[in-house]
Amino acid sequence: MERERDSGGGEEGLKRLARAIERFGEVYQRVEAEKLRQMVELEKQRMQFANDLEVQRMNMFMDTQQSNHGERSGSNGYSPYTMKRAFPWDEQVDVISSDDSSSSDMEMETNIESDSKQLTNNTTSDQPAKERTSEGALTRRAEMYQEYMKQIPIPAHRGSVIPFTSWMGLGKSIKQLYGQPLHYLTNILLKQWDQLRMGSEEEYRPLDTIIHPCKAEATIWLMEEVHRHTSSHYHIANLWLSDPMHHAFVDSIFPQLRSKS
Repeated sequence: MERERDSGGGEEGLKRLARAIERFGEVYQRVEAEKLRQMVELEKQRMQFANDLEVQRMNMFMDTQQSNHGERSGSNGYSPYTMKRAFPWDEQVDVISSDDSSSSDMEMETNIESDSKQLTNNTTSDQPAKERTSEGALTRRAEMYQEYMKQIPIPAHRGSVIPFTSWMGLGKSIKQLYGQPLHYLTNILLKQWDQLRMGSEEEYRPLDTIIHPCKAEATIWLMEEVHRHTSSHYHIANLWLSDPMHHAFVDSIFPQLRSKS
């Protein structure tokens, strides 16, 4: 009888131990899932901060060049645009490199306020003439932007394997690695692809464990080639007209173009 009690008590102890290990495993899985969720959330916040910062920089560029353009027009000293380290698609924008942009931080708030007033004026219904002028200028900018993007060659040699967790993260790594901008339409598409994952079972899973990095990079360059060589500038202008914050998706990266002989 005593032996049966001992054996019964031993079995019960093993069962309790197994249940304790199982509960520990469940708690560990929840902790790891929460850590991964927080990492993804921090990455989203970082990307949003980077986009907001780029919007502010582009607004500053616009306001600075508008004043310069007005001075040149008044003195009849306007010269044709060039494609040397400048926004060739925008007659109203001068390029400020990353080294120079830090010296203009004090003007940021004033420029943003001025830009918001300009957007309000452009959308006022009692100024149809100004609206038509703004739309025409935007179409010319889109045409110049598209012509500029056509001249940037797609990299022929791509031997690197780039780890990534999101499509926009991969796009940023590609820009840094090759020193090239991605087309406005490509940046919009990458953002939409990231948004498609929200709420799915694989939302917090690193993307390079789902799609091979080489295949993902090749996909981006294929879409980039389509956008650079086949997009209509009228379509781009219509998108810009409907989105006052489109500057956040126009990369301020300017590779040295080969001069035509």
